[in-house]
Amino acid sequence: MRLESFESKEHQDMEGEFLNGRFENTAFCILAPDGKKRLSGTGRSPRQAFRVGRSSPDGQNAAVIEKIEEVTAKYPAKGRKADAVVQNFHSFKQALNIASGDQRLLVFVVAAKKERSGLKKSLQAVANHSDVIGRYHFDFADALDAKWSDVTEGNQHKTGIFIIRAGQFGQDGKVVAELSIPNLKS
Repeated sequence: MRLESFESKEHQDMEGEFLNGRFENTAFCILAPDGKKRLSGTGRSPRQAFRVGRSSPDGQNAAVIEKIEEVTAKYPAKGRKADAVVQNFHSFKQALNIASGDQRLLVFVVAAKKERSGLKKSLQAVANHSDVIGRYHFDFADALDAKWSDVTEGNQHKTGIFIIRAGQFGQDGKVVAELSIPNLKS
């Protein structure tokens, strides 16, 4: 999980709960589909959450993967991967920062609130396609939210689908491609 811990009191509290009152910038825990029951320990990393000892990095990775596979075997997917919800961050700042850290392009959709649910639905097949998963992050914002234009190069004062390459430290970015919003009524 990635929490907007420095910007959200709710996420600070959640992270503190996972880390026994400590406040860090990251936490790891696998939760059941109800979003409440813990299926792993908690810590700042998967290795800490699964209490994997200090062996070689390859041995640690293999042990963590084995533990994650044990958990996922108990909770098989009930839906199709193609129907998974399209990601949407709490803020453009968070989306840009995570896109930079993960070295992914950010697909940033700027549209009126009434259009966004239809756009999320229409982008679902694209976002969940095997050629796209792991290469892009997605985020959606209201056309009136001008905060993102303060840190990106390009003409952002309009609606559209913007492909943004985040800067090295996730504090700025550049629009590298732009698409118009399709008419979803046809």
